[in-house]
Amino acid sequence: MEATLQRLLDAERKAQQLVDLASLERDRILQGALADASAASDRLTARIPDIQTSLTAKAQERANQSIAEMQRRHADHLALIHQSSKTRREEAMLAAMTMLLDPGQA
Repeated sequence: MEATLQRLLDAERKAQQLVDLASLERDRILQGALADASAASDRLTARIPDIQTSLTAKAQERANQSIAEMQRRHADHLALIHQSSKTRREEAMLAAMTMLLDPGQA
């Protein structure tokens, strides 16, 4: 019986050693994972200015395209307004001349 108890104690000691080794390995893996996460976070933090610059440049480019399109449309509308104004002015001049030259027809 004493031999059985000794074997059980030895088995328990070995099991505890395995648990201790596993715990140390877990701690080592956790520390490695934390170091990797910290390094990844540092890399991301270092890239933030470049990302912001890139996004700002893209936004500026889109804004410039929108402004150019709005200016083109404005110029087109302005040309139409000028053409319409010229046509109406000519019509008004013809109507005025008709009234002056032939008052009975107006």
